[in-house]
Amino acid sequence: MGLEERNGHAYYYRKERDGDTVRSIYAGSGRLAQLEAELDRLETEGRKHERQRTEELFRAEQARLTSADAVIDDAYPVRHLLELAYQENGYVRRPNRVWRRSNG
Repeated sequence: MGLEERNGHAYYYRKERDGDTVRSIYAGSGRLAQLEAELDRLETEGRKHERQRTEELFRAEQARLTSADAVIDDAYPVRHLLELAYQENGYVRRPNRVWRRSNG
């Protein structure tokens, strides 16, 4: 984005990229140029703030999932002991993962 000053006058140009080519598009002069520049600056700050907020939410969710993984990892030995207890008492696990008393 560019607020340019030429011969004591302010001109504002927006930059647009089309592949490798960058084009300058005239957006206004004088007070309008200054207002356009300020508006673009505020929009950029807003995007930056939104990106930071998204990153914070991502880190919080990542921490939550990491703690959930830790709980699952802690539960694995208990689940393994339960499976052994079921097997010792004559239960089998069906394909739908339900424990049933063995007929044999």
